[in-house]
Amino acid sequence: AFQVSSLEWNDIQKHAIGGAELSLYTVLLTITLELFSLDTVRQVLKQPSGTELYVTSIAYNLINHFVLGVPAYMLCALFFCSEDPDSTTLTWIGLVTQVLFVLVAQSLQYYFIHKTFHESPKLYQTFHRFHHRFSIYVPPSAANAVTCGEYFLAYVAPFGVAALIGRTSVSALRLAVMITSVLNVLVHMPRIESWSKCWVPFFWVSTNDHLNHHRKLQTHYASPTFNVDNILSCITSSWKTEENELGQ
Repeated sequence: AFQVSSLEWNDIQKHAIGGAELSLYTVLLTITLELFSLDTVRQVLKQPSGTELYVTSIAYNLINHFVLGVPAYMLCALFFCSEDPDSTTLTWIGLVTQVLFVLVAQSLQYYFIHKTFHESPKLYQTFHRFHHRFSIYVPPSAANAVTCGEYFLAYVAPFGVAALIGRTSVSALRLAVMITSVLNVLVHMPRIESWSKCWVPFFWVSTNDHLNHHRKLQTHYASPTFNVDNILSCITSSWKTEENELGQ
């Protein structure tokens, strides 16, 4: 499965198109939500060097999605995933289980990579500082306005690791990437912040959580699916409670 000579051109073409479709859908969603966030965009443009920031962010979106994202998805589907079984073999339960595995694995990896960026001044400066030039005003396009290094390490690599460890099907990888891409744009949409604060459950990342991260930096590192911050906090609080009870 890992020998290039065994690959068929149809497989390469199919997965390249699949990656391009995912990137295109994400860009179209971003454009749509950006049109609903024009007030935020205007505020970004009014800032010093705001126009330069916004143009650069759009360039990063396109480069990350199409220059990096498409080949990364294609290689992952070709070399890391298992082949999609036929419809009679792949049950809905099996597909959902694989998608959940990828989402959990991605969220844990992203959390620790993202937290490391913030804890290391050198890594923050090298990879992550540009994304946080969007601090007070954060439009949906900021979701993928990251350096190419950050896009590879924090956005792409976790999916590759998850697919390689779990040997998930291409369909499961595709669904997981799609879910994460949609939610990543939504957690950068100020218009739904108040709604998300009221209705998103504690184990899930809300737009309010992530925009607070942009404002305060040293909080809410999880994004955009499972709220690893809150889950870890619950676990550690439970351990402390048990320790206190045992100590009494």
